Parts: sequence; structure tokens; C-alpha cells
Amino acid sequence: MNKRVFHIASWVFLLLLTGVFSGVKGQVSDDVTVYVKLFRVAVMDIEPNNNLINLSLTAPSEAGASAQEVTNSSKWLNYSCCLKSGDTDRYITAAIGSGSVPAGLKLSVTASAYTGSGSGTTGTSSGTITLSSTAQTLISGIRGAYTGTGTNNGHQLTYKLEITDYSKLDFDNSTTIQLDFTIVD
Repeated sequence: MNKRVFHIASWVFLLLLTGVFSGVKGQVSDDVTVYVKLFRVAVMDIEPNNNLINLSLTAPSEAGASAQEVTNSSKWLNYSCCLKSGDTDRYITAAIGSGSVPAGLKLSVTASAYTGSGSGTTGTSSGTITLSSTAQTLISGIRGAYTGTGTNNGHQLTYKLEITDYSKLDFDNSTTIQLDFTIVD
């Protein structure tokens, strides 16, 4: 009889257990609201830093030879950009902000085609521009993009100083020139 009571008690327990849990159901899904905010972005810098670039013409080593033009390609232009749909493309200008190129010389800058670890619609180089106090487009067509940071990312800048008129050169006319680069929206 004890076996029978135990067997009946076991069945009653199982029935009760089944009845208790039959009303419990697992939740299959839920939702959450996520707010996403994007900011209008237009930032730019020159890497590896904004230190002085030295463009010193080298004196000829032989009488009758001309001085050689000098170039420097140590700087890279990096930028990040986020636009609103329908906005016009951004572009980067370059100009002489202060100082002036000595008479008889020409200072130019070339932006290379984009290279690096960035993504998006990076800009297109305008090629070589002769620098003056008037801002000129150096890179155009920038949309939502980032170039990557530091050297070997973005657009490599090549500065070139060349003699245009020997008769106007004055060796005592060395100067410092500040160049301004601006991302325009």
C-alpha cells in the first residue's frame, strides 16, 4: 500500500507542477527605442604637425649654373566631413595668410590624389596651384568622408619654390610666409 500511496502522490505532484507552469510563457521578443544623432562635421589638419617647412634654394655648385628649385613633401592634409543630404560638396582652399613670396620667386603647392585608410567620398585634387593672398581651391568634391589620420593618409602636400626671374632676386629678402588652408562648406 505504501507503494501505491507514493505512486499516487507522485502523479498528483506532477499534475500540480504541470498546472502551475502551464500558465507561464517565455517572452519571445521585446523592443527598445534608439535615438541616433549625427552632427555636421568639417574638420581638417596638416600632419605630422604644423612645424616650419624650410624651402631654401641651394646655391649652384658651378659658375654659370642656375640655382635649383626646391620641394618638400613631408606634410599630409587630413579631414573628416559629414554633410546633410542636399548640401553642396565641401572643398579646401589654400592661400598666403601673411607674408609674401620674395620678388623673382614662385611658391606653389600640389595635393596628391587621396590615399590611406579612410572611407567615403574623399575629394579630388585641383593639381598644382601657385600660392597668393587669394584663396584657391586645392581639393574639391568632398562629401561624407574621412581620410585616416597622420602621414600616408589623406592628400600628400608638395610645396615647391622656384625662381621665375633671376634679375629680381635679393639674397637678403628671406622671409617667413604663413599659409592658410580652409575647409569650406
